[in-house]
Amino acid sequence: MPRSSDHPAHLLVLLPWYVAAAVAGLVFAAGPFLGPFGPASRLFGFLFLFLAALSALRAARTRAALASQTTLEELLQIDPKHFEELMGEVFRREGYAVQETLSRGADGGIDLRLRRGADTAVVQCKRWASTRKVGAPVLHQILGVSTAEGFQHAILVTTSGFTAEARSFAGQNGIELVDGQALLRRLAAVRANTPLASLNTTLGEPSAPADAPSTSPACPNCGRPMVERTARRGATRGQRFHGCPRYPHCNGTRSLPPAVRA
Repeated sequence: MPRSSDHPAHLLVLLPWYVAAAVAGLVFAAGPFLGPFGPASRLFGFLFLFLAALSALRAARTRAALASQTTLEELLQIDPKHFEELMGEVFRREGYAVQETLSRGADGGIDLRLRRGADTAVVQCKRWASTRKVGAPVLHQILGVSTAEGFQHAILVTTSGFTAEARSFAGQNGIELVDGQALLRRLAAVRANTPLASLNTTLGEPSAPADAPSTSPACPNCGRPMVERTARRGATRGQRFHGCPRYPHCNGTRSLPPAVRA
């Protein structure tokens, strides 16, 4: 999974508890065979046991939050970093491999990195009050980072909502927007182990622009109203086209008429 930077200490703390515990067991088992290095190896064993305990506590806290946070008001009461961890657990239960960031500082505007098969995405989480809408500049940032790091999609999750300009930009650039109400449905779905497809929200599915016309053509594959996009790669880079909002799960496209393309 592409990544701008991975500090070794961060990776150790983010290890699943069972991995850290297994490493500790291997270190303790190898100690008697390491001769004079045996005592030193035990220190590393205890270090990994400590990391396993930290990881287990983080996982337990996240599971508890997922089970108990059922309203936007409750989500606003948790720490922003814990909100990121909660979203990491949500995507993990949806079947994605999730790479978290440990630091509370900025990481290029990225909080999570996702992979499921060949599909990759970056996620930014905004635990904001409903009176503070996410604007287009935030989407410009995450789109720039996702493009620079070679990810296929970008996702913005917020407890709030989005401005009309942000929704329009997202629809034009294939960014998935998850507002407060969509977030609550997503949380309920993973708690109930409901397939994500039933919520009509999937990895890489952008929100349609607020001013999208009702005459948008239907996807030739699944029949959903299509959204206008701009090709970001290949020989057609920069050209506008109609794409299915469920990409990459549906690859339906339609060319724009010459008059519109002009």
